[in-house]
Order: sequence, then structure tokens, then C-alpha cells
Amino acid sequence: MESVPRIIIDTGGGIGSALAILFAMCESGLALQGVTTVCGDWDAKQAAEQALRLLRLGASDAAASPPVAAGADRPFAHGRKGPLEEAHGRNGFGGALLPPPVGTVLDEPAASYLVRMANAYPGELTLVMTGPATNWPQALELDERLADKFRHIVIAGGTVFAAGNATPVAERGFFDDPEAAERLLATCGERLTVVGLDVTMRTRLTEDALDRLARCCPPERERIVAFMRRMLNHSFAYYRKEENWFGAASLGAAAAVLAVADPSLFRTSVMRATVETRAGLTAGMVVTDRRVRSCVGHQVRFCLEVDEERAVNRFLSAFA
Repeated sequence: MESVPRIIIDTGGGIGSALAILFAMCESGLALQGVTTVCGDWDAKQAAEQALRLLRLGASDAAASPPVAAGADRPFAHGRKGPLEEAHGRNGFGGALLPPPVGTVLDEPAASYLVRMANAYPGELTLVMTGPATNWPQALELDERLADKFRHIVIAGGTVFAAGNATPVAERGFFDDPEAAERLLATCGERLTVVGLDVTMRTRLTEDALDRLARCCPPERERIVAFMRRMLNHSFAYYRKEENWFGAASLGAAAAVLAVADPSLFRTSVMRATVETRAGLTAGMVVTDRRVRSCVGHQVRFCLEVDEERAVNRFLSAFA
């Protein structure tokens, strides 16, 4: 019998990453080993504080909560753009409030923590990135063979066929740090799975589904579901404005954790790809070589299709 995947989530904060952490904590088919943070929708220090609050909410035993390590506070090769308050609210939770954290952030940088864990448990851990890949180049400076020591690496980012959400062709996480994203593709190869807008924009939580979940969830999940409902009120308003969706919001980065819990939900394809790093409208664009005799870029696995209904139901089942 295959063991339960043990994962580390590398988060840039925000609502999608909050859903990812809560799902990982409540999904019986996953074991959350730790959380690292990076500048993304929020800076790394704020993202770490958000993570500690979420772990307090989701943990049955606060003393046994996974550790949190803060990481890079600026992109790999250029300045930080600042928090995305429009999409995530002023506190990164859409204005929904949580009690102060009980634990504290590790006195160890995220890059060092990732290297230490990968070497302590070679071939056993899956790294799930729900923010920019900025911590990855820093970790490679400490261990150039780091990719080989993870069982699997998954990133919520990029887009192949879907429209971008930062520019017409680039997803926000790749756009925020294209140099780090390109380094990730170049060093991980087929060990990496990219879960981008091609599937995240098709996995949508609805107000009705969350209301049904609130009526049937067990008592130990009531506070988590109530928090998600309050938090997602902001997302429902945001997606109505940006996408003309009514009463629906994307699972976003949480889809990357879902892909670890149940890969059968997604159809993937291995393609040669590179990330455009030059400044301008195409910065962060995933350029795939789809020719028969492809030769440009790195062999990477991309999620291109998703069983939408099954995926959303699988996500919700973790809290039911």
C-alpha cells in the first residue's frame, strides 16, 4: 500500500494559499510536514504570520502544528511589487479574521529549511509551491542537487493555453518572478508538475456548495468552513468584477495540493517549455515548443485539463 504523500507548502500568502493549507491539514490523504513562505501576494513575513493563524485554526493539537519558516522577501532578480489587496483583501484573508497565532516562525530561512528536510528525508517529500518560486534558486545555492532529493515538486503557476491574469499571456506568480520560475523548470524537469490557469480557472467553488457544506460538516470542521465562507465572500466579489462570474471563485493555488492528493483528477502532458524572463508584456510567459521535433526548453509536466466537478467535490470532501 502506497504511503500518504508528505508535503511541504511554500506559500506567498493570500486566499488561494489559505485554501491550500486548510485542505492539506484536513485531507486524510496528505500529511503536511511544514510551511515555508515567500514574497508573493504578501511579503514573506506576513505570509508566515498568516500561515501560523491558519495552522492554529486547522490543527487539533496546536503544539503539534507543522513548523513555519519565512523565506525570500524580494524576487530573485528585481524589486517586489507589493501585496495584491484587491484580490485578497487588506489582511490576505479577504477581511475575514482569525485569532493571533500560538506558535512562532522558525529561526531558520526557508531555503535552509527546504534543504535540511530534503536531505533528512530523501525521496520522501513533495514540495508544493503556491506562490512565486523565489525560494528555489536560494535553496539551490545551498544544494545544487536539491531537485533529485524531493519525491515530486508541484507549482501553482503559469499558463499554457489559458489567458494570463497579470498580463494577457502571463500568470501572476510567474510574472512576479520569471527568473525563479525559469530556474525551477530548468532544474526539475519531469519531476516538476505545473498546475496553471489552464485548470485553476476551471475549478470553481460556489456560494451554494459552501452553504451546503456548512449545513453538513462535522462539528470539528465548523470553524474552518465558516472561516472559508467569510474569506471567500471577498473572492466572489472579485471574480464577479474581473471574470463576470456570479457566486463563484477559483480554487486557485489549492488545485496544486489537490493534484498531489488525487492526480487522477487531471490530464497532464509533458512538453518542452521555458519562461520568458525579459521585461515587458511577455515577462513570465510560458513558451512551449509543441512542434513534432521539439528542441527548445525543458521537459516539464503540465496540467492541461481537469475533471471539474470531481475536483471541487474532492476538495470539499476534506471538510465534510
